[in-house]
Amino acid sequence: MLCRKNDLAKAGAEAAMQPFAELIQKIAGPAAEEIGLTLRDHVRFFRMKRRVRLMERTDEFIKKKGIEPHRVPLKMLATVVENATLEDDDSLQDMWAALLANAATAEQQPEVMLAEILRQLSPADAHLLKNCFQEVMRNPIDRPGGFFYIKRAIQEWNDALNRRPVTTDYPISGLSVENLTRLGLISSNGVVVNGVGDERWLTKIGYALIYGCEDPAEIKKAEEQLFKDPRVKRGLNTATGGLG
Repeated sequence: MLCRKNDLAKAGAEAAMQPFAELIQKIAGPAAEEIGLTLRDHVRFFRMKRRVRLMERTDEFIKKKGIEPHRVPLKMLATVVENATLEDDDSLQDMWAALLANAATAEQQPEVMLAEILRQLSPADAHLLKNCFQEVMRNPIDRPGGFFYIKRAIQEWNDALNRRPVTTDYPISGLSVENLTRLGLISSNGVVVNGVGDERWLTKIGYALIYGCEDPAEIKKAEEQLFKDPRVKRGLNTATGGLG
């Protein structure tokens, strides 16, 4: 009797979705026609594929670090899996995978807020944030003292936006600077005199987010380049950028 009720409920749900078949076809794309799934089944299938990719990338990152993984607190794990399996942009899902890998291998657990912040980033936001991080890493004199200036990264971003038509080989958005500011990842003194000023910098939270959500190999490469400068001590705290 229970099976029959479930079958009737399923049939009723499918009948209710039928008027929206054309809409589903449009918003689900080629996969809807190819697989012939309802919207619910399409999302379930999509998340299953993304879960597999998430685990594959997480495993790759952990192997790069060469550290045996340990248990990740459920609150962090649930947030990562819930959001990463809905992410259809590979570069952003890689950030989720790196966050999970780093959480599973770090001596000190990453802050849960990093997952909450990552959830609110678009592919364009993430690309700009990485540009800012790269600029910080290219300035070894400023970085150890916690001065993460990002004037060039912001200027290049604005220049790209001001070009008409806007043509880039990476995602770009006119709201990315504002969103990163809203999330506390970049900051500004907001002072402009005769068109000059408004110095911007990557905050410690922004810096920590990249450290927590970046491919360990890329972080290692950036640090090796940084430490080539004799003025930079290897004792600096990479979690915050300050000396420790």
